[in-house]
Amino acid sequence: MGTTEPLNDNIVDSFISLIRKVSGPIGHQQIVEIFKRHFCKVSNDRYSRSSSLECAESDMVTQAYNAAKDAPNFIAAIYEALEELEHKKTAVPTVQHINQILKNNNANYEIVGDQLIQNAGSVATPELSESLSTIVE
Repeated sequence: MGTTEPLNDNIVDSFISLIRKVSGPIGHQQIVEIFKRHFCKVSNDRYSRSSSLECAESDMVTQAYNAAKDAPNFIAAIYEALEELEHKKTAVPTVQHINQILKNNNANYEIVGDQLIQNAGSVATPELSESLSTIVE
């Protein structure tokens, strides 16, 4: 996108909360590892698998904050991790959920189709009619 700006902590925290709600047949640690791997690509940190779920979640949070220094690529990492998980038959939040987090935190990004666009915040993102936990279940 040509610009690199950080996301604020509230946005990162919202995405971490979203990630913690994703579940599927592959197990929660593997889900967390997929997000870690995608965040490491953004931050250029070395990826290594964690020994336990607790360690994986802690490492994922650290990697998320490192990756969030580059807002567009952080958002892309979330999107790509969710796509990968969807291919593994995991119920994942929709793009509308990603856009809602961005909108609620006044981030000037939005995913339209499969493209991340930067806007002035004037384009309204559709409100979700169902709760996130209902969609993920």
